[in-house]
Amino acid sequence: LEREMRVTIAAKSVLTICLLIAFSLAVVGVYLARRERESLVDQVVARLEAQASLLAAETPESLVFGDAWARGVAARTKARVTVVAGDGRVLADSEEPSQQMENHGSRPEILDARHAGAGRSVRFSESVNRDLVYFARSVPTALVGPVFLRLSVPLGEVSQGFGRFRRDFLGIASLSLAIASVIAVLWARGIARQLQRMIRFARRVSQGNIPDRLPATTRDEFADLAAALNVMATDLTTTLERLEAEGRRSRTIMESMGEGLLVLDGRGKIS
Repeated sequence: LEREMRVTIAAKSVLTICLLIAFSLAVVGVYLARRERESLVDQVVARLEAQASLLAAETPESLVFGDAWARGVAARTKARVTVVAGDGRVLADSEEPSQQMENHGSRPEILDARHAGAGRSVRFSESVNRDLVYFARSVPTALVGPVFLRLSVPLGEVSQGFGRFRRDFLGIASLSLAIASVIAVLWARGIARQLQRMIRFARRVSQGNIPDRLPATTRDEFADLAAALNVMATDLTTTLERLEAEGRRSRTIMESMGEGLLVLDGRGKIS
């Protein structure tokens, strides 16, 4: 029974601590994962922005060479290249025939580039059937006015970096949880040992075998409990000594009497 109670208390303490740590790590992990994904997307957009700045001077060539120009640039930049006219018509694209593509004037990155000069977005592309990171910038031309140069890369590049971050975080979180579990087990065992020492002390007191004072090894509630048990044991010892002294006095009085002694109860019966 003692062992079962000790294990139960230790198990509850360890389980509570581990659940709290796991919950905290999960919350931190979700927050860091979101920030890491945003940081990786920012890095990809910064790269596309730098490439678009270098290609701005070449963009007017797309009005002459069309898709061939876009495919040549894509081979250099390792990104999908699209040139969109001011009215949304696709003038050149590195992966699809531009004449067959729908109007791109309502694309988020194009709308932002029309109003602010540059725009970005992360969304699913129906033409290539996958998620892409887009960056577009407005480029002035002498022939048709401003056009929009758009570069895009698969979100898989971001996912690879995020996957590495997730594996690293899970490894660190698992190690932290394991170390915390070991510390929690040792702490719970220490608590259980103190409780068992106090239980044994209380049982010996209840059996009339008054032990020495219970030592207080800590400065917390267990020290207060040990002090209360010591006071109880001291009071019980004093009470037992007084009762034993009264018993000896009564026996001495009765043994010293020369006459017989008869004791009756309230109904007149000899007790």
